[in-house]
Amino acid sequence: MRSDDTNVEELGIPFNTENALIVGKNEDGKAKLMTELIKLEAENLRVIITDRYLFPAKKNNPDYETLIIDILKSLKAKEILYCSDRLQDPALFTRVQKTMKQVGTDLIHYNLADFHDRYWICLEKRKAIVVGTSVNGIGNSVYHVNALDTEDVEQLFKELQSRGVLAKDE
Repeated sequence: MRSDDTNVEELGIPFNTENALIVGKNEDGKAKLMTELIKLEAENLRVIITDRYLFPAKKNNPDYETLIIDILKSLKAKEILYCSDRLQDPALFTRVQKTMKQVGTDLIHYNLADFHDRYWICLEKRKAIVVGTSVNGIGNSVYHVNALDTEDVEQLFKELQSRGVLAKDE
């Protein structure tokens, strides 16, 4: 459901943009998220993900490893910089990292504690989305996916630069 759909008003959630997507609890959240990620146009480019629960110790889905691999593969990125303050499941990260390497994607962990929201950012295209739940939460509740406008993406870049994740000239 898009934010300009009439059903959104029933949820009582205001939006400032037409780029918001509401995903219901019983909808195919994986497919909807992958559709939004394709819009980042990240093929053969670099992606940053800020989501401390991307590699969780407790998984809500017994097929979580396959789920996260499928979602990361859908980006077709050459490099994914995963930013979080810790790896909750280092073994899961290592297995996913190995699988991603086999398809030509480097998955790198960067220690970053300052981000609460879950951003998926294509660096070279300067496009980003914010996701209202971690991938581990897909299917558990209603959440949103929202494409950020240019001004918000630039502010996000400044925040990443100030923390040393990105060079000042990126």
